[in-house]
Amino acid sequence: MPPDRESDLIRRAAAGDTRAFRELVENHQQFAYAVAFRFTGHRDDAKDVAQEAFVKLWKNLNRYRDTVKLSTWLYTIIMNQAFDHLKSSHRRASSRMEEVQDQMILSDGGEHERLELLETISRLSATLTPKQQSVFVLRDLEGLEPDEVSAITGQDAAQIKSNLYYARLAMREKLERFYQESKTTPT
Repeated sequence: MPPDRESDLIRRAAAGDTRAFRELVENHQQFAYAVAFRFTGHRDDAKDVAQEAFVKLWKNLNRYRDTVKLSTWLYTIIMNQAFDHLKSSHRRASSRMEEVQDQMILSDGGEHERLELLETISRLSATLTPKQQSVFVLRDLEGLEPDEVSAITGQDAAQIKSNLYYARLAMREKLERFYQESKTTPT
């Protein structure tokens, strides 16, 4: 969507125009679901989180400042909603990072296998601390640059580096355990 069009929709939606807001939602719906899924690892939870994020966006749109992109602001809302959702539902899991990333890139498997792998990573990353999970998802899964991660999380470069290091370390251990358990579990 052209930036001028989005700015116009934001201005109108902030003034209470539900049609303008509906168009914003339609333009960002897939993005919101994908981000929520990366944090929750569950389809239904991701739908709930994305919906809750749009409700929060509607209620707070008058506070939006165009110094950041709407998608960055929405990303922050989704991330916070996902953490709140995970805390309230106590969903946690485990995993192993480098091997999974290599499999995602090099896998000859179909799209279904890649989606299962992504779902496993998302579910297992939910066991990280909120700060570690946010940096891990934004940096390693979403591929954002450190300055973008900082804008979303409010962490400085040193905090991002530290949280990413510990997140990757934890994910390696969790993935190793996950794969060991899956090898010993009969199918």
